[in-house]
Amino acid sequence: MKNLKDFLRLALIFFSICCIHSAAVYKSCYDAVKHNNYVTGIYDIQPRVGGATSQIYCEMVTRTSVMTVLDNDLESFSQLTAVQTAFSLVLTPKYEYFDDSDMDELLKTAGTCEQNMRFSNNKASNNYVKFSFWNGNYTSFISEDGICKCLISQICEDANDTSLDCYPDIANDKDPIFDLSGKISVLPHRLPLKKMELGDTNDGINKCSVGKLKCTYEIIPKIETIPNNKCNNEVKKLTDGNLQTCVTFKRNELGIKIKVQTIFDYFKISNRNQTLDNIFVQSLKPLNNQVGKCLSTLNLFNCTVSSIGEYIVYFQDISIETEVCEIDIN
Repeated sequence: MKNLKDFLRLALIFFSICCIHSAAVYKSCYDAVKHNNYVTGIYDIQPRVGGATSQIYCEMVTRTSVMTVLDNDLESFSQLTAVQTAFSLVLTPKYEYFDDSDMDELLKTAGTCEQNMRFSNNKASNNYVKFSFWNGNYTSFISEDGICKCLISQICEDANDTSLDCYPDIANDKDPIFDLSGKISVLPHRLPLKKMELGDTNDGINKCSVGKLKCTYEIIPKIETIPNNKCNNEVKKLTDGNLQTCVTFKRNELGIKIKVQTIFDYFKISNRNQTLDNIFVQSLKPLNNQVGKCLSTLNLFNCTVSSIGEYIVYFQDISIETEVCEIDIN
């Protein structure tokens, strides 16, 4: 298989594991999975109106994080052209079909990025090497971002020591021999790699590959109450994220409608006392008769129901005035 996309396309044909969503075009991977029940797949992504569209692999890494994976045209580990003039060999990775404006827009919402690189050298001097990143930062093989002093992090990862320099001393060794691979040791906001400039390499052999750009976006859980009674303004406090804004209920039985717009694991219901024994969560949309009994630990009630949709939270057999402070999801 040439790459992950090839594997997925075959899987789609023979096993129907996931699907290529060619009918719709989305602004980002988050936008794509949000509109497709948070399913991993290859989606048509167009970061800006009028810009290029590419089929991008969007992976739900966890229930609340989606990874955007961008291919580039320098992923093959290949020998570089030997040059003598300083900085005369210029390599610019092309990410999918996107131009700089497309990438600028995509990176705004892609999340935290990482990228790998491999660079080997056999007795080429490498006196003139510069790496340019998307934020305009230039560096040689020496990184100053505190992740690893070597731009390619393998030596630091192997020793679990962020203070290590590249070995051998690439900048000062006259004819270095090395083969480094690993994450690029710059802060995530600098990525991706935009350009490499090399010179005075004609006395040896250089090989290089630039890894896929992988950016992970953390989905913020979204939950809100659905207006359904005269207490709506007070009930809104139950999903405001503030445990100090509580609501006192005096009714013997109560139902609160809740809308969840992101995937989650379970409901959390918090209150200031331990008088609530009977709390249930019933699924309304989709109508699948899913009922979750809420189990209490001190004043926290975990309800094992999880799906995007609408629910009603039932409080039954309330014998005294009861404060409920927050209905949240995890």
